[in-house]
Amino acid sequence: MKLFFILLIILIFIGGCVQTETISEPIITSNGNEFLYGDIINVTLINTMNEPVYLHGCNQFFIERWTGEEWIGHSQLPNIACFFIGTAKRVDKNLTLEYVTDSIGFFRVRAEYGIGCDEDEPVGPDYCRNTSVIYSNEFEVKAHGIVLDLKDSYNLGEEIIVNVSNDFLMPIYLEHRDYGYKDYNNSFGVYKLSNGSWERVDIDVFCACLCEKIHLYGGCPMCYIYATGCDRFDKNMNFIWNQEFYYKDKAFFEGEQEDCFNLKNVERGDYKLEFCYHSSSNCDDLPVCMSREFEIN
Repeated sequence: MKLFFILLIILIFIGGCVQTETISEPIITSNGNEFLYGDIINVTLINTMNEPVYLHGCNQFFIERWTGEEWIGHSQLPNIACFFIGTAKRVDKNLTLEYVTDSIGFFRVRAEYGIGCDEDEPVGPDYCRNTSVIYSNEFEVKAHGIVLDLKDSYNLGEEIIVNVSNDFLMPIYLEHRDYGYKDYNNSFGVYKLSNGSWERVDIDVFCACLCEKIHLYGGCPMCYIYATGCDRFDKNMNFIWNQEFYYKDKAFFEGEQEDCFNLKNVERGDYKLEFCYHSSSNCDDLPVCMSREFEIN
């Protein structure tokens, strides 16, 4: 019986030791999931551990942006230009830094932390007992507004002029192709409602081989690689469409049928115009698209 009580006391002692050990990691979070361009976001690291955590001494948080394929570096907090990551910054409880949104899209915050670190050295495996990386919730930054100004109805054959008003507090960027002049048709798309679904109307075909010009060129012209670019727009721009579109056809040249395109006017019906823009000055982010419906009668 005496041996039984000794074993019981040992088990209680061991169990008590296990219960007091905290196994967790810090939490990093923003104060919301949706923001507007220019908003101030509070990014907070919450230390849930039973000991201090350490962050990089120069910039503690790193803002990442989603490109549509991967997360890439966008900014850092407190956004100090550093030549050295700095000695370890100790966080006993919480740390909150402000991020003023400077671009639209989807973002998250990354923090690299260590525990048991030498406070006179940078955070890293050589100077900390352990290091790890944590990520915040993902959040979206939206723009204040793009306005597509067009009529609700047009006559068949009428020239359609669309005014794009940039009411953001920031510039937008459009992709273009350079044919000796800049063509922004890649940023605009026209769709026709057919059998309950929207079908794209080809208002612009890259290096189109026009059937009517096969004989003029002695066959389809060779396609050249045209320069592409990304242009900044701060205010307004116009898009003009004469209601013509390209359709695939065939034409005979020297006894052989050649694939080619012809132009013709659209038919009456319900249409929509789609406009896509970028917030990155290199147009390397996921485009933001919006649309307006109209009728041709």
